[in-house]
Amino acid sequence: MGRSKKKSNYGFLAKIYDPIFYLALKPVRIAVMNELLKFKDKIIFDLCCGTGNQIKLLSKHGFKNLYCLDISDSMLEIAKRGDSSIKIYKGDAIKTNFDNALFDIVMLSFAIHEKDRNTQPFLKGFFDESKKKQPGMMTLIALATSVAYFYSSAVVFGLKGKFFSGSLLP
Repeated sequence: MGRSKKKSNYGFLAKIYDPIFYLALKPVRIAVMNELLKFKDKIIFDLCCGTGNQIKLLSKHGFKNLYCLDISDSMLEIAKRGDSSIKIYKGDAIKTNFDNALFDIVMLSFAIHEKDRNTQPFLKGFFDESKKKQPGMMTLIALATSVAYFYSSAVVFGLKGKFFSGSLLP
């Protein structure tokens, strides 16, 4: 499915996203918030924020310097409901116009699957290395990222352990 087709489906997706996914994702969002509690005074940017539930949860728990960006007008319409202290922007996560050092923490959750392989260097590298049957650094990064993601998801949903994000935070 090409990018333009995905973009056009956001209107429908925005209407059903929260009713379908809100409760299932709530434990993940709480776990992310708990990992960020020691960074309440930092400038936090939620890239591909969708309906804004993660950034709204942070705001509700006292985080102050909050920004978010999404490409979908329909998703952002929902994100704008409620908390006016969050700075909300429309744009493509691949081509933002923000200064490199503006944010202390950048979050990206449940969105990387929407980008094509050429905008995901570690996935592109993994596929290139796999085709050549020569695993290398990109294969290692793809594997490590996948293991961390699936392990953390399992912990959030009940596996005994600690949410794995330490290497992803400053």
